[in-house]
Amino acid sequence: MENAYLSEILPHILQGSAFTQEEVHRLQAALWQLLKIQAASYTMGESSSVTVEVAGELLQSLCFTLQLHLTHTGDFRALLTSEPSALLANAQQTLKREVGIGKLLLARAKDTAPALDSVSYQDTLNGIALFFKQYDLRFFAHQIPGEIDYQLAQPLPDSLQGIAYINEYLRRLCTENIFCSYFSAEHLDSLLQSISPEYGSLLINLFEPAAVNAIGLALLQKNVLGLNISAADRIELQALFRDKGQDSTLSLLALTSKEVCRQLAIKDPLLQNYLLKTAQDIYPRLETAANLEGLFLAFYEQPEDEPSPIFYDGPQLPSKCLAALICELQDSPCIPDKIALALRTLHSVADLAEVLNVCFWEEEASQLLEALPAETRQQLTAFITRKPEGWHSETGWEKFLE
Repeated sequence: MENAYLSEILPHILQGSAFTQEEVHRLQAALWQLLKIQAASYTMGESSSVTVEVAGELLQSLCFTLQLHLTHTGDFRALLTSEPSALLANAQQTLKREVGIGKLLLARAKDTAPALDSVSYQDTLNGIALFFKQYDLRFFAHQIPGEIDYQLAQPLPDSLQGIAYINEYLRRLCTENIFCSYFSAEHLDSLLQSISPEYGSLLINLFEPAAVNAIGLALLQKNVLGLNISAADRIELQALFRDKGQDSTLSLLALTSKEVCRQLAIKDPLLQNYLLKTAQDIYPRLETAANLEGLFLAFYEQPEDEPSPIFYDGPQLPSKCLAALICELQDSPCIPDKIALALRTLHSVADLAEVLNVCFWEEEASQLLEALPAETRQQLTAFITRKPEGWHSETGWEKFLE
């Protein structure tokens, strides 16, 4: 059984290195000898026999330790040329150096952590601190003691184990922290509250919403430090992505990630690549995000006790944005959602009349007009009276003003 297990796990150490069949047999024998040494050390010399479960853990630890060391040195033939005990001792020294690096990364993660109240983030930092207290690099180097709840924007591959997992996790966490440091804590908090006012108690990544909004603002050729994306911005973004295929969309997103880096003067290759991957991950979400509201977020606003719609006769939307809004309203089957979207997005009586002309029929038009302040209804009446005699809309909404 042990030899079969060795045959199964050996390729993970070799990582595709070229060995003859005779050399593979020698490697199996060397691993078996090292396993006996580890078992004897584990039992403090009392016996070289351990349970099957413990033997399996010792073997996985041994293979992880050797693989990490040989990957660092690049000399996989050391498995054949080095004395097994000396090779294992050198490999464990490599592990100790990685542990030292990990402790420095943890300190950096704590120093650069966003000034936000995230329970899972703080619990994870505490869990990683516990990892370094409980980590057994001699016998169970592949294991990861301590709880890690906080979700990275770019998850780690399942193949990583032990200190290799922890160090890569901390590198990515520090990368996310550095990006968040470009924005004010107030802006980050307002953005995250738009997901949930109780975001601090949820398993929410702090980096990803900021990165996605920064990319959205860069797409609109706006200052990414503003971080907020309005309903009108989303309409413009929806028009921008409409009728674009996968290749052109991915290319646009990749270029936009570079624009974010340019605006923020980001030179770190790790962060540049991280933003590129985050930008490309937006593509599949474009198909599922209704009105892009769940993708590009607006700052959270504290609701009033008695909310009422506010409308003022302001600037008209660009023609392409108005056309995109009309398409979206015509496709919406929910009257309250249609009314809410119109009230959030429109700030011109002329645009409002245009939308009423083609998007709101009968009861829909009546409900929208009832939701408007009296002053706005008066402005619409004045707007209609200036139209040529005999003018009427497609939907007949104007009759509800009488």
